[in-house]
Amino acid sequence: MTTATYDDILRTARRLPVSEQFGLAEALLRGIRSVLIEPAEATPRSGLVPLAGLGDGELQALANAIVSAEKQQQLQGLLAANRSQTLTTSEMETLDALLDEIDQVALLKARALYTLQLRQKASTSQS
Repeated sequence: MTTATYDDILRTARRLPVSEQFGLAEALLRGIRSVLIEPAEATPRSGLVPLAGLGDGELQALANAIVSAEKQQQLQGLLAANRSQTLTTSEMETLDALLDEIDQVALLKARALYTLQLRQKASTSQS
């Protein structure tokens, strides 16, 4: 059995069509939810809870994650229709789901950056 490095996996993923990259990112984000560990102690002042069980490379990849161009275009179209009050019930549901998804990506990015920042402070204080 061969083992691929994290960089090998990223290179391979970058060769996928954008729509498949987004699908892969969604699957990874769903999988990450199962490894998120909320600390038992009080929530930090920032309100963010660090991510557990991920390496620095994985955290950096999450911090750099973006919403696909397709999703951004879909969002812009739905928001324009919403402003002109021409959304159907189905489109409103799609808009709500898309906004929820984008919020989750933004929160995950913030948590990844926060976790990296905490690790950097911890390594600096140990030096």
